[in-house]
Amino acid sequence: MIIKEGDIFWIFNQAMIVVGCMILFYIAYGILKIIFLEKRINALYSQRDMRIKSALQNVWKKKDDMESAVLRIRALYELQINELERKRRFFIDRLPIFY
Repeated sequence: MIIKEGDIFWIFNQAMIVVGCMILFYIAYGILKIIFLEKRINALYSQRDMRIKSALQNVWKKKDDMESAVLRIRALYELQINELERKRRFFIDRLPIFY
């Protein structure tokens, strides 16, 4: 059976191709968002690591005592955990496909 352009099956076929492409683009968009989220999280980790290194160098150079360095590092971890949780909620709320 030859399907002609005016046939309802041809129209349905074209609609399914369009819907399939839309779904693929939406999935690609979600993957790109996750990749960029991962890059932002890595940037936060590197900032935290530099601050921790600075705090430990101050202890090593006898500029600070160990207790203040431990408190500063603990505050950095808590700050980063709060920031990561906020960013995670921000992106997950915008990606309903990944629930």
